[in-house]
Amino acid sequence: MELVNSLEFTTLRQFISPVERFVALPGVIEGSGHLHVVCGDHGQRAGVIRTCIESLREANGQTVVVDLGLSSRHLESQLGGHFGTEITVRTDIESFTQLLRCLMDMLEYKLDRMDLPLKLLVLDDLSVFHWDLLVDGTLEEEYTALAKILQRLRHQFGTAIVTTSLGVEFESGMTLKHHRHHQNKPVYCQWSCIPPVFLQQTHDIVLATDAGHLLWSNASS
Repeated sequence: MELVNSLEFTTLRQFISPVERFVALPGVIEGSGHLHVVCGDHGQRAGVIRTCIESLREANGQTVVVDLGLSSRHLESQLGGHFGTEITVRTDIESFTQLLRCLMDMLEYKLDRMDLPLKLLVLDDLSVFHWDLLVDGTLEEEYTALAKILQRLRHQFGTAIVTTSLGVEFESGMTLKHHRHHQNKPVYCQWSCIPPVFLQQTHDIVLATDAGHLLWSNASS
């Protein structure tokens, strides 16, 4: 019993040496530690995520995809053959609070695969929480908390981060007001309704359209 009482418990993260990882979109960006993609089309957004997963295929570690699209849960079927034992899909997150709790668990390395480093984290469709947070008056506060947690994941594990959201058309009739509100702010504020306090903490922002991709790099701004 004395032996048991003398034991000290620690977390696995203390034994993991972070290796900084970067996702790539050929022809758009060579590598990004945190890439945010603005795109309203589910299929096109899934294609971008597929490319990001492919760019880290040779890197050791696991990928966690959190599909937040509450009305569609589309990613698992659209990513198809890219799923395997090293890729976990979460479709059980139904609130922003749950999302933050999920990410905090990752900081404690509470993952399905405990034997592999977290090389890539994908949060698809952050827009799903927009209206609830806006009504609650906690939009910027919650996204500030999210940005800080993602920064900690990058710092502790070197995890590459991909987040996505819909474009400003998601605001359904409020687009012109949104544009006027952000007219003196960076151009990416005209792309997405995600608060600038979050977007400015990313490394790169891509607006994906049928006509091609537009890139904003915070590293060079």
